[in-house]
Amino acid sequence: MRRSGGTRHAKKSTPANPTTRQLTYCVDLRVTNHTTVEQAWRATFALNGTRISSTSNLTLDTNANGIVRLVPNQAIPGSTSQQGLFGFCVSRPSGGAAMPGAPLVRTQY
Repeated sequence: MRRSGGTRHAKKSTPANPTTRQLTYCVDLRVTNHTTVEQAWRATFALNGTRISSTSNLTLDTNANGIVRLVPNQAIPGSTSQQGLFGFCVSRPSGGAAMPGAPLVRTQY
């Protein structure tokens, strides 16, 4: 099983204090199970100075080094692809150059 794609898009968010504008990037994961049996999976990525602002059908576990582990709330059935079900958004201060690392998806044995 591997991450076979996804989309990334940016949107501006307007916080309560307009002097602290932030840029938000959202990722819609498409996960494909190339086996014939249901597979559990997880994804990890580096925050690189960004912060998680929302998730969709994922639980987060962040360590002290800024590495995030995304754990989905369901496995992927055999021989299927899921898109639009799992995703997350990160934000950074406007003008900053921080970008999260690309998610690395692995099966969970």
